[in-house]
Amino acid sequence: MKYSIRTKKDGVYFVVDFQETRIPDKNVDILAKQIISYIAHRDNKETMIFSHLLDEEEENE
Repeated sequence: MKYSIRTKKDGVYFVVDFQETRIPDKNVDILAKQIISYIAHRDNKETMIFSHLLDEEEENE
């Protein structure tokens, strides 16, 4: 099984065995937040990148 993540102008896609599935934008935002938090924790850094965007998302939930 071959897989990857591809970004295009119209969205982010999981590619599994050469078949693309678009990831909904809300899920991309959640995934990005979790990845940023993981990297910051791993590297013992404060999360500063895009923090204003992530705070807006939490307010809308």
